[in-house]
Amino acid sequence: MPFRHTAEQQIFEVVQTGLGDTQANLSYRQDAVQSQLKQVEAVLKGTPPMLGKLPASPALAETLQTQRVNPLVATAANPVYAYLGLQITQLKAQLAQVLSSIQTLDMLKTIPQQLARRAIRLQTLIPASTPLSPVAPRRSLYTLLAAALGLVLGISWAFMREALKEPPTRSND
Repeated sequence: MPFRHTAEQQIFEVVQTGLGDTQANLSYRQDAVQSQLKQVEAVLKGTPPMLGKLPASPALAETLQTQRVNPLVATAANPVYAYLGLQITQLKAQLAQVLSSIQTLDMLKTIPQQLARRAIRLQTLIPASTPLSPVAPRRSLYTLLAAALGLVLGISWAFMREALKEPPTRSND
């Protein structure tokens, strides 16, 4: 029973931490979208809705359509104004989505731990059984492994010592 309680507690803490990290990321994204929205709205305020009393230019519309610009923007009387309006609509949709996600996370974070315990059901699938043969140290295996390791280390040490030895000097007597 203590294992179950500990496991439930750890799972609950991991979920809460994950929710907190996700909420921090969403808050950052919300700030970024709001900042972009303010910038686009400021540019839109300085843009006239129409370019005088002239109709939309077919050559400009055709050029914009070849650049894969939205056809509604390309054929508008003022494509810049239409594009900025479209950007504002898209940013408001993103902001609504982020706010909805934040609201859902807030709701998930307020779920009491008791409800989380009900959602997390741990069961023992196969109970532990006693081994058929006693478990004991295998001394002969460990002795052989130690001898092999000692031999490898000894040979390695001898080669390193020989390789690092200074060469003999000749004397011209």
